[in-house]
Amino acid sequence: MGPSPNALASAIHTIKAKAVFEGSQVDVHVRVAETEGTLWVDLCNENWEAVQITKSGWEVIQSRPIKFVRQTGMLSLPRPARGGSLRDVDGFTTLAGDALTLVKGFMLGCLRERGPFPILALIGEQGSGKTTLSRLLKRTVDPSKAATRCLPRDERDLMIAAEGQHILALDNLSFVDEQMSDALCRLATGGGLSTRTLYTDRDETVFECERPIILNAITDVLPRPDLIDRSIMVIVPALDESRRRPESEFWRDFDKVHPSILGALCDAARLALRETKSLPVPAVRMADFTIFVSHGEKGLGLKDKAFLSAYENNRRDANEVALDLSPVAQALKAFFEVRHDWSGTAAGLLEELNFKVSDEVRRSREWPKTPRGLSGAIRRIIPNLRRAGFIITMDARESGTGRALIEAKSTESSSQPSQSSPTVTDEPIANEPDTMSCDGCDGSDDSLTPAKVDGQAESLRIAFSEDTELV
Repeated sequence: MGPSPNALASAIHTIKAKAVFEGSQVDVHVRVAETEGTLWVDLCNENWEAVQITKSGWEVIQSRPIKFVRQTGMLSLPRPARGGSLRDVDGFTTLAGDALTLVKGFMLGCLRERGPFPILALIGEQGSGKTTLSRLLKRTVDPSKAATRCLPRDERDLMIAAEGQHILALDNLSFVDEQMSDALCRLATGGGLSTRTLYTDRDETVFECERPIILNAITDVLPRPDLIDRSIMVIVPALDESRRRPESEFWRDFDKVHPSILGALCDAARLALRETKSLPVPAVRMADFTIFVSHGEKGLGLKDKAFLSAYENNRRDANEVALDLSPVAQALKAFFEVRHDWSGTAAGLLEELNFKVSDEVRRSREWPKTPRGLSGAIRRIIPNLRRAGFIITMDARESGTGRALIEAKSTESSSQPSQSSPTVTDEPIANEPDTMSCDGCDGSDDSLTPAKVDGQAESLRIAFSEDTELV
């Protein structure tokens, strides 16, 4: 006969108390761990095996100093095979070129426990295979029963979902509000959420983690420049109908090469840990991620600096997307077409910009209605405008009123001389006579005085006034 519910609850509370007050404290990890230059990947199998990756190599071991937590729904990984290649991924996606390079780099970055991690945004039309690609990427490193999920309804649910898995794959997004956008930014680059513990009045629960995020959508759903700046945006080409195959066959073929793909990622991670040459710090937000992937890109089958080049190109494209999504940015770009610089208050700039947009834009929710709203909208896109060649500063204050002053200028326009305004100088040209010279004029004096010019002009007028046939 089993223990009664009261006796069982009492025993559990006693064990918890002993663990808290008498046991030792250790760090626990989910799927991936990183300690003192060593990477660990939990295979989540019955033997509690893990892959240990160091700069000298990698191996599958059972006794390890790292403690992993296995959450509900986690599935096991196959034992990685040596001699694999990430070229095996090519046959399971329609991506090519820079897009495929970025996805492979993202896969390698997922072997790190600590971020920052870029958000991989897969954009494609219906039926392009973006959901299948999301599942494949998650299955490669962090398989689970629910491979993809919908966007949680609030940031508390988002943090709970992130704490239970290493890679968070969000499927078929149609809208991301500003609050969720901020939560995704914190989850990608590090941040926490503090909230009241359920069924208590004063207890507090703190969520803090960094996770790789994959999301897919049909359209550009990333609403704000700071979220776009943290993302790798990949356009997934349409899938040729002749290439479609049953899903069961697709995953059966993937499972055959899954050990080789995982082994190739372990080889690339080993190279990334072993590489000691210093790289220039990339001018991107995800510098740690970029350096790690760049060190291991040879293991991914990429050429030297291929990932950094692809990532910088993607950043430029994403910057244009951020500017296109902002009506304030579009109005400022139109404003700079006629004025190269401007200085004044936010109220004055808002009045100027209102003439650059249509009535429909002014009535829209995205258009600022007050000077304060304009200042906030500009501060969000200042980095994006700077990359596009527009410098905006908002540090000065107007004397007397204390109102914030905005100074703006176009670097491209200021660096190039205006073609419509020729340069005028008061300096005389050296050795230039006061009269105009004329080769072939009659007489020994080959200079044209004003009187001579007037006389020749009168002769030409008389000549053309007669009935002269021009041939």
